[in-house]
Amino acid sequence: MLERLRQIPLFAQFPQQELEILLKQSQILDLAAGEFIFHDGDAPTGFFVILSGELEISKVLGGQTIILANEGTGSFVGEISILTGQRRTASARATTDTQLLEFHAQVVESVRSTPLAELLLSKMAQRLRDTEAHISQQEKLSALGKLAAGLAHELNNPASANVRAARQIPGMLSDLQRLSFSLHDYGLTAEQIALLDDLGQQLIMQPAPEPLSALALNDQEAKLLDWLDDHHIANSWKIAPALAAERLGVDVLEMLAAKLPAEALPAALHWIENTLTMIGLARTVAQSATRISEMIQAVKAYTYMDEAPIQNVDIHDGIESTLAVLTHRLGKITIQRAYDRTCPKISVYASEVNEVWTKLFENAIDAMPDGGTLTIQSECSDNYVYIEIIDTGRGVPAEVQSRIFEPFFSTKPMGTGLGLDIARRIVVDRHHGSLRFTSKQGDTHFIIALPLVMET
Repeated sequence: MLERLRQIPLFAQFPQQELEILLKQSQILDLAAGEFIFHDGDAPTGFFVILSGELEISKVLGGQTIILANEGTGSFVGEISILTGQRRTASARATTDTQLLEFHAQVVESVRSTPLAELLLSKMAQRLRDTEAHISQQEKLSALGKLAAGLAHELNNPASANVRAARQIPGMLSDLQRLSFSLHDYGLTAEQIALLDDLGQQLIMQPAPEPLSALALNDQEAKLLDWLDDHHIANSWKIAPALAAERLGVDVLEMLAAKLPAEALPAALHWIENTLTMIGLARTVAQSATRISEMIQAVKAYTYMDEAPIQNVDIHDGIESTLAVLTHRLGKITIQRAYDRTCPKISVYASEVNEVWTKLFENAIDAMPDGGTLTIQSECSDNYVYIEIIDTGRGVPAEVQSRIFEPFFSTKPMGTGLGLDIARRIVVDRHHGSLRFTSKQGDTHFIIALPLVMET
């Protein structure tokens, strides 16, 4: 076994005597393919040298198993938890029949001044960097996926409404043209034609009226139906709702009946109904297109697309664009704002600061699955702009509050544990600001301070 260990770089520099001592404090483990040597969250018991075979190192992030590395003969695993005293941050599974040499935790204590400890520390630092980079990339991809899904969700309704309206318009135009020509068959005078034309233009040009309450709308429709039925107007069930929605009452019908020939009245009313339907479709297209445009502008503002990384911004604009992007997730949550609009614009890495708002808002939303209140306050003092984000959610348990900014630590079953770490780095390391919090059931505060003048 000594000669076998000599072939492994980890033990190549060890004197014979120390190597013999180490070997006496180790034990050989044999794993079958698919067997785990430890799981994410396990307490550390030792570290392992791979004598033969292969171990797959993985971590569950957002419900998905992410492969961090595959370690083969001569590599070692498990040193991070042994040196830090923390629980395992990943799982290790044999992909083939694998033989390991296990060293218990106390062995590391006895060799802290030897090349073994130096190599373990060096390898640990490299693995931490690699793991964090890998998971950070996964976090960014996950955030991008959520953004895309949210945008698709928000765009789906207006886009679908546009498609439905576009499909109805050709048929409605055909009906409207036919009805327009048919009115001439009744020998209407120029004054009567002008009356209908003026009414049509008025309906087209006026803005959409405020919708009536359900009760008031039903009352209006009932009155119109009674009048139409009394005058033997066919398809009154189609005409009455269109007139009521536009707040046209019985007085308009009486006016038309008084000024148009009786035989022309049904055609005139159907022409008005078709005109109102066309107006409704046009409004649907306009509203849907406006909503789509607003969402695109919100995403562009959120990402600061095609702009320099450092931007001179009104911090509230970034908060609002982030809320717009997250609209689909707000559900029953009420937003309350208390902005100090006297705060000047500040120079920041704008898209990164929006990432901070995203992380904090998503945490608040996750903490209020049944709804609640999200309050956002701003204030400027002492050369800083302070943003306070308050939610009425379940809060952060007191026993883990000291750990929430640690990389890979999460209170969510499906969390990556990097959200608040990324937010802290952006605020503190990138912008030389501060990020603090207090939390109890129903009252969690995150306070972000960003300097009015960013150090470069």
